[in-house]
Parts: sequence; structure tokens; C-alpha cells
Amino acid sequence: MSARVGNPQQYTLASQTLGAGTGRVFSFNNPGWATLISIAVLYTATATVGNRVPVFDIKDGAGNVIWRGSLPSGNVTAGQAFRFNIGAGLVTAAPFAAPLVGNIALPDGFALPPLATLTVLDNAAVDNSDTGGCAVIVSN
Repeated sequence: MSARVGNPQQYTLASQTLGAGTGRVFSFNNPGWATLISIAVLYTATATVGNRVPVFDIKDGAGNVIWRGSLPSGNVTAGQAFRFNIGAGLVTAAPFAAPLVGNIALPDGFALPPLATLTVLDNAAVDNSDTGGCAVIVSN
């Protein structure tokens, strides 16, 4: 227990193919309100040639987008495994060359509504077989 983050809990959301152009939906399985602390996403591109534009949507239980994040520049290309760190206190920045890491800022104290989801998608729709998986830390 922490005065700053309450009762933190970590969830691992197993890697899955992104599927159709609407992306892959991961459920936070939070029955009540929670504070989203951080998300670490591993995005793995197939060998299909093309520049991916990963986008991350956090949606409420009704499917409404309440936050959208992406990098300001830089793309994931064929065969790359790219780590996205999403969290409070980070500065959204272009990706680092090696290892392939990019940071995306999340508002401090981000309130996560009940039954919220994370959608990971490639806005360029290069290959539906790309995969994404993540570790999520929330506090209630």
C-alpha cells in the first residue's frame, strides 16, 4: 500500500495478433474505478514490408475513446519488436534507435472507468498478423 498509488496491481495481457483494421482489444478487467499507472506494450511487426503507425486507445465500458496515444514521429517497420512505455511523468518522444523504445505521456492520476479496455492498432493497416501484448499497472 502506498499513499501515492494506493493498492497497485499488475496484469499481464498475453500477446495476440492485432487482427482486422480495428485492432486488438485488451480488457483491464477492472470492475470499479481505478487509477492507471502505466502500460508497457511490446509491438512485434511481421516481415511484411511497410511502416506501421501504432495507436493506443483507452476506451470506457461502452467503447467510447477516452484517451488516444501514439508517437509524434517514427514508425515500426518490418520485423521489428518495439517497446512502448505509456505512463504518467513520461515525455512523449520520438523512438530511440536501439533498443527500440518509445515513450508516450499519460495524464497523471488517469482515472480508468469500470470495464475499460485498451485497443492496440496499426493506423496504416500493414499486416493483421502483427502482434501486441502488454503489462499494465493499475491502483484501486
